[in-house]
Parts: sequence; structure tokens; C-alpha cells
Amino acid sequence: MRRAVTVALNAWSRKKIPDPVITMRALSIDGQRVFVRTYRVTRDGSGRSLGEGGVPVIVLVHGIGVSARYFIPLANALADVADVLMMDLPGFSTLPVPDKALGIEGFGRTLVETIRAEGIKDPVILGHSMGAQVVVEALNEAPDLAGRILLLGPPVNAAERSLVRVGVRFLQSSALEPFRVGLIAIPAYLQCGMHWFVEVLPAMLGYPVESKIANVSAALVLVRGEHDYVAPPNWIEDLATASGGAAEIYTVAHAAHSVMYEHHDLIAHRLIELAMTASPLGGDVVREEDLRQLARRRHLPEADAHNPHDIVTALLPNDDEIAGRETSSAKVRRRIMGSPLAALAHAGHVLVTDVRDGTRETFRSPQWRETMPGDYWHSLKQEKANLVAAARDALTIMRRGWADEAEIEEFEERLTPYPVYTVSGMAQTWRIFGPLGDKLRAQGVDVRPIETLGRSMAPIDELAARVEARLRHDDVRNAVLVAHSKGGLVAKCVLLGPEGWRVRRVIALGTPWQGSALAGLAPLWGPARQLNPANGEIAKLARHPEVNGRIWTVSASFDEQVPQGTTLEGARDVALEQAGHNHLTDGAEAMAVVSRLLAEDAEGE
Repeated sequence: MRRAVTVALNAWSRKKIPDPVITMRALSIDGQRVFVRTYRVTRDGSGRSLGEGGVPVIVLVHGIGVSARYFIPLANALADVADVLMMDLPGFSTLPVPDKALGIEGFGRTLVETIRAEGIKDPVILGHSMGAQVVVEALNEAPDLAGRILLLGPPVNAAERSLVRVGVRFLQSSALEPFRVGLIAIPAYLQCGMHWFVEVLPAMLGYPVESKIANVSAALVLVRGEHDYVAPPNWIEDLATASGGAAEIYTVAHAAHSVMYEHHDLIAHRLIELAMTASPLGGDVVREEDLRQLARRRHLPEADAHNPHDIVTALLPNDDEIAGRETSSAKVRRRIMGSPLAALAHAGHVLVTDVRDGTRETFRSPQWRETMPGDYWHSLKQEKANLVAAARDALTIMRRGWADEAEIEEFEERLTPYPVYTVSGMAQTWRIFGPLGDKLRAQGVDVRPIETLGRSMAPIDELAARVEARLRHDDVRNAVLVAHSKGGLVAKCVLLGPEGWRVRRVIALGTPWQGSALAGLAPLWGPARQLNPANGEIAKLARHPEVNGRIWTVSASFDEQVPQGTTLEGARDVALEQAGHNHLTDGAEAMAVVSRLLAEDAEGE
């Protein structure tokens, strides 16, 4: 499930890191199937394996409720001398939520299995917040996994191990975090969902990291922010003592709990220094030649490059520089710019600008005023029917233990000999194609919905990986994808990917190939922002017209959700008399056209 893509990970970076290779991997943990997402960044930006050629690998593990995104500045600072593996743990970000809570033990096994699946030997591992617990548990599970670890703000203080106290400490620390950390963390918490957060929280609160850390023989560095109330100084000292007393302790001035974001350069300094020390397991270390090449690229004077440690110190700040680099005026300015009032003003400006530019022509259109109410009402009726069908299936499963499956009758002549997969659009489930699926099955078509897409809120490339996994599982060839709205972008991404050879045709209904200007109405953190015309994934797909000839598009006479139109250069387009974006999946004319196109495709073989 690997694909080299340009993703939104770079959005908050000061400079671009090499495009990561994103992997969506299924693992069997504690008897259940879970998914983990990794972002692999090689030092030279090539497609080689992590650690190949003696380059050390640094693994970054996030905390509860968030994702790998807040590690991007840190990955930037590390990518010049090391390979980096960031990961999203199961249930977080947009990953599917496991059927039952994993606990820290389950997350620890997930980390072990992920590192082994990536073929990494003896990496340097950083764990932040709950991620620190996950790292400790992983080394309890597999002592030979890593010989060097760095724990940032490890919870939970044994003297305050209660939900109320930890919540208060977290709020105290959050009040002193940079505003941009909130812009990353809040959407991540919303994507994670309260249900999964509440299931994981008790495991984090009850994990006895102070006793587990005694079993860790790896070289240990403990780091906290000056204003990190979740990990106070006495707690960090207790952990160092419990580990055997050999751990190094650092406190970062001006920092709170998410110390690796605003002070990523200092954490990078600590990680690189740790990666320069010999591992008890014999893992790779940072090479002096790589550091000297970096010094030459940064035009570092020879006087500051006597040895590798001098180079790292000259290029990245140390504790003393961090403590003294923020002046009073800079502190005041940062607080003003990071205040809620300033943030609200900026968000308001962005929203007003996007709404003005994206809807000026659309809302003035009489077609929009005529089409929108009826089409959206139709969408509500579709959702009601889908919920009723889902409830009916749930009751059937409770009563019988299995759900009814659609049967394909035997026909002398089928409409098409190829399996047809349906790819739903944003905020829709596979059930949106229910009427079309019934119609096609009555004509002998093997219709296969892809249930794993959920409501298609995840990024385009991740949804494409799920489609690819289904195609591989079924081991199909010459499949046809019938996709609606965002699903068409997912289908094109599949055509461009490693499993594209399995797909002969894509029939896309109302797909925003150039994005939708109305995406400007969505919240800045909302999934609908993926359909903004400026989105990097949409721009990248547009740069690959070589597969457009395998795509047939079906467009409504007026599509109120895609004012720019749904035609695609180089693709065959069929225009309907029917108006409305949401009528394209079950409108009589649209279903008849899809049936006709499938027959034409089969005849043309």
C-alpha cells in the first residue's frame, strides 16, 4: 500500500521535507485487525529503504488523540542527516477505529510490528506524551527493538494519577502552547473522535511507566518543557531514578508539553547527538561525512567544524541558546499574535475571502437557486433510506448472526463480464449506490461495494490505498470502478497507482476534477477542504492526464456543488438533462446512462 505522494504534511513547515512514502498497513494485534499509517522520509529524498547504506533511522511516535503531523518541523530538522519514520497509531487521525481498545500494551505491539515490517534495525525512537508510554512498552515487549530512546513529556505523574488532575495539568500546559499547535491538535482530536479517545484514556492514566521503565536497557534521554505541568521536574527525576539513574535529563526553556513543535531544532539537536552515540545493539550512527556535507551546504566556517559535535552545535541550538533567545519584545509580540482574538480575526479574514471568491458566481446563478433545495432534500432522503437499511442489516445480524447478501442470478448474457466496484463520495457510505446496484444486479452485473471507505473523509491517497487493498484481495483484472463525486478522484489515484493495471475503466459521476470553489465554505480543519482547487492532491492528479482516456465522466446539466464543472480533459463526457449533484447516484437518467456505458465498454473489448 505504498505510494509516493505530496501531502498536506508540509503545510506548517518552514521548508519542504522530501515527499514521504505513505504506507497504510494492516496488522493483527491482540486478535483483531488494526491499521497503522507510516510516513517514510529518506535523507536524500530517494525511494530507497529506510536505513539503507548505513543511514540511522529515527522513529517518531505521537501522543493520545493527535497524529504525526505535529512532528513535521522536527522531521525537517532531522532529514539532512537521518532517515525518519513518522506514524499514526490505530484509531487516530483518519485511521479506522479498532473494534476494541488496544491499551498501551496493544499500541506497544503495534510499534514493534510496524518497525519490523519496515525492515528497520535498531532505530533511535522518540515518544511524545502517551507515545513515550508506547515506546517503553514496546521495549518491554521486544528489548532488542532499539538501543537509544528519547521520551518527551512522559505521562502520567504517579502522584497525580487521576482524570481530574491530569485534565487540569493538560489545560495548564495547553494555555502556554503556541497557537499553531492548537490548529494541528484540535482537528486531530476531532478526527480521532470522542469514543476512541475515551476508550484509550483510561489505559494511559493507569499505565505504570515508572515500573516498566526499569526493564528498559536502552540509552535514555528524558526531555520536558519548562511549562509542562503534565510532566513536572520531580516526576522526570523519578523516572530517571527508576531507569537506573543513567538517563540524561533536559528541560527546554519557554516550552510547554508539545516541546518538539516550537523548539524542534533543540529536540533535533538532542536526537542527532543520541544518534551519534554507539548503540548497545550495534545500530547505525550519524556519519561524520554527512555532517560535514551539511556544514558545507550551510556555509559553516571551518573554525566551527572541528568535529561532528561542533557541527551539530553550530547548526542547531543548545539549551543555553534556547534559554536566552526570546527577548521581552519578541515574547509580547508572540503572545499578541497567538492570542485568541488575533487568531479569530485571521480565521475570519480567510473565511470571508474564500466565501467571496468561491461563491460569487455560484450564488448569483438562477440555476443554483432552482436546483439546490430539491437536490439537498433528495440527499436527506437518501441518507434516511441508508440509515434504515443499515439498521435493518444490524437487526438481521443480531437475529441470524450474518447479513443478507445480494445474489447474482444466472443469465445467458450478462451486461458486463467484469466486476463493478462502487466508490462513494465524501460524507456518503457505500449504500448510496443501493438503487444503482440493484438495477445492475438485475442485469447480471457483479456489483461489489467497497465498505472500508467509511464516509470517505480521509485523504484521497489513503482512500485509494483502501480500494487497492480490496482489488488485491479479490485478485481481479479488468475491473470497472463506478465512482461518485470525490470517489472519482480516488479512482483516478488508483489508476495512477501500483494496482492501476487491475482497472479497465472508471465511470465518474459528478467528480470535481478541478476541485470545488464551495470548499471555501468548509472550516479550515474540515475534510471538505480537500476539495479546494488549491489542494495539492488535486493539483497532482491534474498533472497526470495519461490515464484520462480510461475515464468516462457523467455530468449533471447543472451541479450546484461543483460550479467549475465535472468534465475532464481527455476523457469522454456524457451530459445529462437531469440537474443536481446528489441525483447522479440514483436518478433514473443517470442509472440508465451508467448501464449503457457498461454495456458499451463490454462490447468494445
